[in-house]
This record gives sequence, C-alpha cells and structure tokens, in this order.
Amino acid sequence: MNSAAVRQFPQPGDLQDGRLNSAVARLHASEHVLNTHQPARQLLDEQGVSRRLSVSVNTLRYWRACGDGPDYIKLGRLVRYDAVALEKFILRNLRVSKARATMEEKRVAL
Repeated sequence: MNSAAVRQFPQPGDLQDGRLNSAVARLHASEHVLNTHQPARQLLDEQGVSRRLSVSVNTLRYWRACGDGPDYIKLGRLVRYDAVALEKFILRNLRVSKARATMEEKRVAL
C-alpha cells in the first residue's frame, strides 16, 4: 500500500475537529481505487514473440523501427509484447488465398 493511501486513514485528531466523515469518505474512495484493478497482462519478451511468429528477433526490431509489426510496450530498455495484442496482430494479417476466394465467389454467384 502506498504512503498516500496510508495518510488517508482517520487520525486521532479527526474526531475532535469533526473531520471524521471526510476522512472516512477518503478511505472508502481509496479502497474503491485499490479494489478496481484490472487483471495483469501477460507480457512476452522478444524471444518468445520471435518463436511464436517464426521470425528472428532482428526482424521484430526492424518492424519496430519501421512502425510495422505487433504493438509493443517499452519499459525502460526492455521491450515487451502484450499477448492479446499479439493475437490481434496475427488475426489482422490473416489472408484468404486468392484461389479459394475466387472459388467461393463463383459458388455464391450460382
């Protein structure tokens, strides 16, 4: 728990000054913030992503420099990839072969 949340607890002098209600309200607000956290994201390193996509780490670095490739997170010098964003990247790049698309168009037209 951070020091800001600790300072929000009612202090002994709050009862005498009639500030207990505001201190309790601050305490409930801080509990709400602490209890509404999102689940932790699964972060993958460059080696894991390169294996998943079957590309080299240098290819991932090239993609980042060009603005291509999956979205990434920069933590200081560390580069991490969100697992959900990586799956979205894979789905965005899903293509249907031209031969199959042409066959399906003909089938729909009949």
